[in-house]
Amino acid sequence: MKKTLALMLSIVLVLAMFAGCGSAPMETADDSGSGSAPAAPDAAAAPADDSGAGELGLIGFCSVSMSESIYVLEQEALQNIFAGKCEVQTVSCDNDAATQIQQIKNFVTMGADMIIINPTDIEALGDAIIEAHNAGVKVYINGATSDSLSEEYYDCASVSDEYLCGAYVAMIAKNWIESHVDLLDAAGDWEIAFLESSLSEETLKRTYGMESIIDPYLKDWEGNYVDASGNIVDEAGRVDNPAYSQIAADHFAGVKVEQDQSNGGLNVANILTTNPNTRVFIAYNSLASTQGGQYIVDNYPDELDSYAFFSAGVMGNEADYMVSAVSDLSAGIGAPTIMRGACQFGVSAAGGEVADSVANTAYAIMYGEEGVDYFKKNPDGIAAWWTVDEAWGDGTAYVAHFNILSGATVQPYDPIAALTDENTTLYWTSADGYIEAEASEEPSAESGGEPFVPSGPAVDTTPGEYTYMEPTPFGEMLWTITLNEDGSFVVAQPENEGMGNPTWTGTQWVDNGDGTFTTPDCQGDGPQIAGFWHDNGITWWNNGDGTVTPIE
Repeated sequence: MKKTLALMLSIVLVLAMFAGCGSAPMETADDSGSGSAPAAPDAAAAPADDSGAGELGLIGFCSVSMSESIYVLEQEALQNIFAGKCEVQTVSCDNDAATQIQQIKNFVTMGADMIIINPTDIEALGDAIIEAHNAGVKVYINGATSDSLSEEYYDCASVSDEYLCGAYVAMIAKNWIESHVDLLDAAGDWEIAFLESSLSEETLKRTYGMESIIDPYLKDWEGNYVDASGNIVDEAGRVDNPAYSQIAADHFAGVKVEQDQSNGGLNVANILTTNPNTRVFIAYNSLASTQGGQYIVDNYPDELDSYAFFSAGVMGNEADYMVSAVSDLSAGIGAPTIMRGACQFGVSAAGGEVADSVANTAYAIMYGEEGVDYFKKNPDGIAAWWTVDEAWGDGTAYVAHFNILSGATVQPYDPIAALTDENTTLYWTSADGYIEAEASEEPSAESGGEPFVPSGPAVDTTPGEYTYMEPTPFGEMLWTITLNEDGSFVVAQPENEGMGNPTWTGTQWVDNGDGTFTTPDCQGDGPQIAGFWHDNGITWWNNGDGTVTPIE
């Protein structure tokens, strides 16, 4: 199978909420997500209680809601990792900021050691967060940051680009629409509709990003023209938007509705009542999209090939809906669905790694050291998922995904060509079925390259700071690799402010004695932030005496 690599983004953090330690799940959450690369034990196995304390600590989780499969995985990981150390209690506010404020206050009163918040409205929660911090509670904010809330009042927060996420939903939809326009035209005078969210500034950002499919020029979420690097320009300097589809714009009849995140089927029923020719739905929330798609499956079973849903969120079982959308149903594979693509927070193919990353980060905040085991701000991962049906490609159906380059603006990709790109993961094919990702033991021809053998004299590697300028579509990206005397190391993007200047650490760098050195396992197994990190998290570096290059 193809090796799983990420282009430029890191691990996602997602907030999972569960009602009380050991109790059954309540309702689920929306699909806001977030991410970090913590140095914590494996969440799949509960750590031994080595605290020596007789009483359990208390961790409070404040979720916006509980309604999606990914959060079940996360709840299990959180309970496992804190077993024997802390009681995990979860509450849901059902997207109501006032309720969430009171829940945060309640956990403070209860003496919680840490509160994890998946915020409804980060601006509205500011005073409650400050109150929790001043009471000595550790605060972990998942999925939002705020200029009005000083970093001193929280221990860890995710840094997400909701607008970019929405723009990639637009890109995925554009690719499918333009490849299936004949099929859509055969259905008649078809239309597209947007299912949006205006609950907060963050949800509006994703919404505006989705709408970029009908905007010919690149803009930021506030509507300013920008260049490919995200710099604001005047009208004379505007550039083409790669997510724009003239076909989509021509078939947009102005339908925009607030997405009901608990009843996506009702949204779709209402849209089809007023606009019965709607065939393409571009939606804020993946969970509600699966519900909306089910309404179409139930009511238009003979026309499913001409319907499509595209959305964003945390990847739970949405990937399997995409598999069913391109499966041979006559062979008994899957059930009818119309989900054609999604933009995911996180880089896990099946959800397990995402769930573990939440638990690992929470554990690191609870017991670790800031800047070593976790960081104040952590970049969210984004991954594009898309389907290829048999008629579109080479006669084989696919569900594939790759992790998005952490640039300032959306970048185009060819979904068919991407199937052969080493940075793309095949999740399912009609020829091979579900494909399990494999981690490689060392660099090889199959996993990205042969071990490097220098042609000149060896350069001794000594502690210090090394730099690497990585070429990207946005210009060069600075990486710094700091090797410490005690054997630990830090890999960072100090000038990537848009993603929170992400930083990763490891415990042991190795001088190979041949002009190369390695920085092993600073992310763990699985998808990596950049193509030069191998599946097992190790990078081999060619030492140029102050500047380095990765050995891919």
